[in-house]
Amino acid sequence: MSYDVRRFLFVISFSLFIGFIFNAYAVCLATGLILFYFWQYYQFKQLLIWLRKRHHTYGPEQSGFVDDICKEIEQIRERHSTREKKLSRFLNRFQKATGALPDAVIVLGLNGEIDWANKKAEEYLGIIWPKDSGLRIANLLRKNDLTNYINRENPSAQEIFNFKSPVNATLQLELRVSPYGDMQKLLVARDVSENLKINQMRKDFIANASHELRTPLTVVSGYLESFVDDDLCPPEWLAFIRQMRAQTTRMQTLIEDLLILSRLEANQDETEKDVVHVPNMINSIVNEAITLSGVMQHEIESGAKKIRSPGD
Repeated sequence: MSYDVRRFLFVISFSLFIGFIFNAYAVCLATGLILFYFWQYYQFKQLLIWLRKRHHTYGPEQSGFVDDICKEIEQIRERHSTREKKLSRFLNRFQKATGALPDAVIVLGLNGEIDWANKKAEEYLGIIWPKDSGLRIANLLRKNDLTNYINRENPSAQEIFNFKSPVNATLQLELRVSPYGDMQKLLVARDVSENLKINQMRKDFIANASHELRTPLTVVSGYLESFVDDDLCPPEWLAFIRQMRAQTTRMQTLIEDLLILSRLEANQDETEKDVVHVPNMINSIVNEAITLSGVMQHEIESGAKKIRSPGD
């Protein structure tokens, strides 16, 4: 700045000196100021041309105030370039990380347009990046219930939407939507076909095993009952037979519970309600615990009631 002031004072002094020689102070001073203005205009014109260049080049060789501006701009450009490289590295890491995920990941813009998608999005949903960039996902996945789920005002990642893949009917997908970035949404679609298959196998196993165990238990329970009712059992065996009947009844109850659980899982919308008498259930549990305790002399508490096993 001081250099520009000295230069300006030199122009005025030199113009006045020439004016003193030719006895024309005003003309010489005006001429000097005009020349100084055009020189400054040329300096700023070179600065503007340099700023408009897209590629990075060094600033024009200037002096004074214009040179300070060039240096400051070069520093700003350098910092901006460093930030761009850093953001580019972060973006590459993000894309590589999401590309390695086994789930389809899609970033949606404010109006539901596709901003980015990984490779799995093509396999699960038929969305190809960057070919489908800028297209609205509702135009690609033509399902009203799915579109309504995605366009919710306050999406939560806890809410799940299950549907079949539009490109592979054998895939059952689980979709989650959560807020992301600035007014964006992040869609994550996961293949749950294998999990559903395993759950179905578990349900079938429980149902089949329960049905298969019911028949032999009924036969065993009938024989034990006939032993006690027909007085065919020796007196010294009576306690053991009764304990066997109690455990058989317990297993039958367990099988009935498994069958009810299987029916509930098969028909989740049809829930049967039943009244449970809690005191009787607790007394039954206490009696079973006493039976299992035997000679171990366990002390069992049921509310305010304290019971000791018969082995005391």
